[in-house]
Amino acid sequence: MAQRCCHFYLSISRGLQLQHAPAILKPNPKTSLSQAFYQTLSLPSHSNTDFDFNFDFNHPTLFKFIQFLKNNKNDDDDHHFLSASLEQPNTDLICSAIWVLREGWEPALRAFKLNTLYNNNNDEKACNLIIWVLGTHAKFSTAWSIIRDMHNSSLSTHQAMLIIIDRYAHANNSAKAIETFNFMNKFRLTPDREAFRALLTALCKYGNVEEAEEFMLVNKKLFPLEIESFNIILNEGTRFAARL
Repeated sequence: MAQRCCHFYLSISRGLQLQHAPAILKPNPKTSLSQAFYQTLSLPSHSNTDFDFNFDFNHPTLFKFIQFLKNNKNDDDDHHFLSASLEQPNTDLICSAIWVLREGWEPALRAFKLNTLYNNNNDEKACNLIIWVLGTHAKFSTAWSIIRDMHNSSLSTHQAMLIIIDRYAHANNSAKAIETFNFMNKFRLTPDREAFRALLTALCKYGNVEEAEEFMLVNKKLFPLEIESFNIILNEGTRFAARL
């Protein structure tokens, strides 16, 4: 029964004649970035972290903070902002700045680093946000360094790993997305069924349907074939085809 179901779904998805998405190394327009980010954060996760970002674009210090991040590239000048500002930037203000600066990864990363300087911490919310920005710009080495820092600081990296998987798929690098899934146990994470479904979703969302099908079949002993997995491939593949 499972084998017949498999052939049925695979024949339908292949009938869509999907093509691989081109490598995306530059950010999309703002609306697309916003939609893609929240789609990424909607991936399955064991984490109980609240990813409802409290972006405050009307904060009186935000414009000044953003201009500082854009115009000053010397880290030695960071303390000057604190002395010149009316208030110390908290994590919500810094996350707001990262989001406004998301089309330029360097000032966004600088804002993230200031969170440690001013707030003596990097919580999961700020980490996941900058990891998404870095992944969108294909700055994966820097993103991985933040994930390692999270792991060493005993922060949960589950959502961060799902974000990296999604961003690799977004960059049309399905091999790295799959490799990241298999690498999860290095961070004391279990590549469970939720992560498995998240990987299938990420692959198909950006047109890597055949890779998702192959991965599902190769791993059927660890993750027995189920209707939910077939539905992910069919539905996400159909949505991708509709966007072409």
